[in-house]
Amino acid sequence: MVNEKREHFVQVGSNTPSANSSKRLPIVFCLDLSPSMKLHNRIEDLNLAIRTFYETMQNDVKALAVLEVAIVTFSSDIILRTEFEAIDFLRDLRFSPVDSGWTNLPEAVLTSIRMLEERVEEVKNGRFDPYLPFLVLVTDGDPDNLADKQEMQKAVEAVQSHCVASRGKNTHLIAPYIIGVGSDVRKETLDPFAERFTREAILINEPDSHSQTALFQEVFAFIGASVRDSLQGERDLGRLYERIRKNTVRKVSDMVYRVRGVL
Repeated sequence: MVNEKREHFVQVGSNTPSANSSKRLPIVFCLDLSPSMKLHNRIEDLNLAIRTFYETMQNDVKALAVLEVAIVTFSSDIILRTEFEAIDFLRDLRFSPVDSGWTNLPEAVLTSIRMLEERVEEVKNGRFDPYLPFLVLVTDGDPDNLADKQEMQKAVEAVQSHCVASRGKNTHLIAPYIIGVGSDVRKETLDPFAERFTREAILINEPDSHSQTALFQEVFAFIGASVRDSLQGERDLGRLYERIRKNTVRKVSDMVYRVRGVL
């Protein structure tokens, strides 16, 4: 259970991706543990969704060989940062919100982007090839509107600079999945992070608990499928990025309508 209030940088487990693989695929899960995540079973659904992602990967030998995952959790400050580990360490992780604080989205996003940038450089310097990195952000989107506006803009630009439409010559591509949770989510805060990838944030703001749980599961299963798809033989990361981006834009609305139509 993760509920410490000060930042820790820890190595959760000793597992690393297979040494037999010449590639690495880093993912950072950037997770909001502010007090509002206690509401309406959000944290329980997030824990289930992380488990769904883990289970989506279990039968993919290639994914298990190359995937490496890090966690950033946050409220007013960074609560936890882990090193990049093989995916098995997700199996038993459970998160709990802190008792007090707010949503410091800029610091969390900038930390996550920095970790991915540094990891890609480490992988390349170690003579491994990086696959397309992923950022998965789950937050209620600064509902109190307390984050510093300049820092927020800096965080938005950091994400956008890694998208194919705006990246510089020496900037690595990153696929950002920006997920807003709850009826009070500030869509205008989250959409700029997502606009160069999915055009707008993925919102899980269902009015009933069954639909919320189901959509969480659908979204994280789809992210797992996107990660697996990114491993399928595309050498040009720009073309791969565009394929995954277009597929995500197309599928997200389908997921929402399917959940609302079934439940």
